[in-house]
Amino acid sequence: SYNKDCDQSSRSDEQKEKTVSMKEQIKSLTRQEGPEEDELVLKAQSGDKHAFEELVRQNQQKILSLCFRLLGDAQAAEELAADAFAESYRSLKKFKRKAQFGTWLYRIALNLGYNRLRKATRERRLFDSPNEATAHLQDQTLPSEVATSRPNPLETLEQDELRSQIRSTLARLSKDQAQILILRDVECLSYAEVSELLKCSLGTVMSRLSRAREAFRKKWNQHSYLRD
Repeated sequence: SYNKDCDQSSRSDEQKEKTVSMKEQIKSLTRQEGPEEDELVLKAQSGDKHAFEELVRQNQQKILSLCFRLLGDAQAAEELAADAFAESYRSLKKFKRKAQFGTWLYRIALNLGYNRLRKATRERRLFDSPNEATAHLQDQTLPSEVATSRPNPLETLEQDELRSQIRSTLARLSKDQAQILILRDVECLSYAEVSELLKCSLGTVMSRLSRAREAFRKKWNQHSYLRD
């Protein structure tokens, strides 16, 4: 009985050692990935342009995707992404590395994108007469997700004109409301990712998102492109 207990204890110790070893390996891999970005950021902050170019390369596709979803135009998206990278370069010494560089860069692109979206919407209102802007939409049905209480009115829209109307409505929301809708309903980020980007708790994300969706529905229903 004693020998059996010793054998069981020995096997248990071996399993614990393997588990600890595996955890250490995972931590080691994580540490190997993290410092690479930190090292590039430190070099870039010291004036190493090649290091900054590598940071841009690593994040370029993600930022371009965000910019295109915001503006719906490839050339405008490229210009916005370039502005975001330029702004991040100018502000690089202010980056404290409390978050990942990619997260910080994403926030910059999101802020610039919202401002660009509002500007584009204002310019359209100046140059388009109400009749021109709405005549071809008289027979357009309102997406059921917008008209009802379903949570994602932005995910199922396929037509270019309708997407343009969505962007126009987003531009009429407050910055906080527009950003959380863009992150969750346009970019389809997880609640945890939205929480990290906006620097708030998961509970706050969910309550803000609920209010933003309600605000979006009200703006949508008030807008002139709804059918009679």
